[in-house]
Parts: sequence; structure tokens; C-alpha cells
Amino acid sequence: MVKPFKENYNEGFYFRTFSFNTNTSELKWHFDEQDRIVVCEHDTDWLIQYDNQLPQQIIKNKEFFIPEGEYHRIIKGNGDLVVKIKKLWYICDMKVTKNGNHYIFEVSLNEKETLSKIGVLVGKKQCKFLYYASDKLYYQSDIKID
Repeated sequence: MVKPFKENYNEGFYFRTFSFNTNTSELKWHFDEQDRIVVCEHDTDWLIQYDNQLPQQIIKNKEFFIPEGEYHRIIKGNGDLVVKIKKLWYICDMKVTKNGNHYIFEVSLNEKETLSKIGVLVGKKQCKFLYYASDKLYYQSDIKID
């Protein structure tokens, strides 16, 4: 299968270049097998779109979190798009707090088993990603995970 980008790996990051010559039909909806953080380090008018959401402008140096199993796509703009990708591995360190009828999960990076449990809930739409800060991911759910 031919991918619509060229990829290089350097010091823990994958760098993908999507050429302005890429045919828009090659930029398909897909999901990834692993959580990742994506950032573009240059100005661009390309867009990212998550499942059941409107497209968002890819903003220089803004981090986009893409959870494992969530459908998404990029929408072609002008010029090339170069993104830096950090694929996330996890270690076990999770703090759970109650917020009204919801649980908030604060998960340190590198915990594969814990994030797999959360990933299942995300896939079932029983848990949603809130934000990424420093070295932690934050999720919200009506279901408590031990």
C-alpha cells in the first residue's frame, strides 16, 4: 500500500511530508493503532478533521492529540505539509478524580495497559479525550477505571 506521504524518523519523532502534488483522493479517513501527538512547525492552510467534527485549521506549533482508533483525515491546502509525530507509549501512573457525574483520568505517558482500557472506552464513545498537558493525558468518562 502506497502512503500519501514520505516519512523519516529522527530522535523519537516521525516526520511526514505531504506534497502539494498529493491527489486529494489519497487523503482518506483512517485510524491509527497507537495514540499520537502531531504538530506542524510551519504556517499552513491544510486542515485536520476528526470523526463527527468540523475540519480545524492546522496551526503552527499547536499540538493535536489523535487517540488510537479515532477516525480522522487531513484536508489538502497549498504547499507541502510537514508534521512531526510522537507516537505515545505509556507507563502506569493514573490519578482518578470525580467531577460531578464524571470521572477525570489523569494519565502519565507510557502506560500501555491503562491507556488500552481507556482506548476501549473511547472506541465505544464512553470516554473522551479532554486535553494533553506536559507529560499527561486527560480523559473524561461516566465509567470509573481501576
